[in-house]
Order: sequence, then structure tokens, then C-alpha cells
Amino acid sequence: MKRQADVTRKALLTAANEVIAEFGAITFTLDAVALKAGLSKGALLHHFPSKKELVAAMVKDMVDQFTAMVSELAAKDPEPRGRSARAYVRVIAGQSKKEYDAWASMSAALLSDMSLLHMWRSAVSEALAADLEETDDPTGALVARLAADGIWASDIYGTYGFEDARRRALLDRLVALTRA
Repeated sequence: MKRQADVTRKALLTAANEVIAEFGAITFTLDAVALKAGLSKGALLHHFPSKKELVAAMVKDMVDQFTAMVSELAAKDPEPRGRSARAYVRVIAGQSKKEYDAWASMSAALLSDMSLLHMWRSAVSEALAADLEETDDPTGALVARLAADGIWASDIYGTYGFEDARRRALLDRLVALTRA
């Protein structure tokens, strides 16, 4: 059974994600988060003493969830060569609209606070180290990751608006690069 503090913390993070999706990571208020969670502002401040700490916890949670999904998918891949890069591409391809919206909402926070951006950069550095061990062509794996990041950014910001067949063909090509 989960501790009540863990349940409350999760409820606050969920509410904060919803509020930030509506108002943005810079202009949201702690009052709005507490209201959305159905808790007092005091309860929110008990778990997250400042807005900065709440945003940091949200970024850490998002990065941890993303890297866990990639690790889980890579571990299930029967072909060990290039599996981490392949899993990265597939997780990005499988992101839901809600997940894309969460990343889009947090983009401003990531870019405005280097300590938050460092969390993402650390996760990427670990991923690139896996590519060096898993493939004879780490450049191909890197190209696949970078292109997947471009598709991800396009999905987040709506810049290219790929139709499904074209998007699928692009992702299939990126997966193929991880097998080179």
C-alpha cells in the first residue's frame, strides 16, 4: 500500500502538469496547482516548498519516466546491437498527445533553468554511452536519435505536421539506421 505522502505528491505532480499545460511553466501559480489537486496550498508547500522545486520534481519525473520506458523497451529487444537507440526512437514515436503537451509545456522551464536542462542532458549522455557499447556504428545510432528528436520537436510544436504514413516511413528509416 502506498504511503499517503506518496499519493499526495503524485496528485500534486499530476495537477501541476495539467495546470502547466494550460498556463505554461513560467506563468502558472502554486494556488492553481493546489486548487486543481483539491489540496491546500500548505499541503503543496509541505511537499514542494517553492515553485522552482515543484518544476524540478516535474522535470525529474518526466525524465525518469522517459528513460525508464526506453530502458524497458531496450531490455525486451531480442537484437542487442543498437537496441537502446532503437528503443529511444520507438518511445518517441509512441508518445501520446498528452506526453507531447507535457514536454512542450516544460520546454520553457528547461531552457530557462540550466539545472533542469542538466537532468535531460545527463540522461542523453548515458544513452549515448549505451550506443557506443551496443553498435559498430554509433554515428548511425546518433543520426537516428537526432532525427527522432527532430520529429519529436515537430510533433510538440506542430511545425511539419506529417501525415501518419509519412511519419511511419520516417520512423522505420530511423529504426533501420540502428541496425547498421
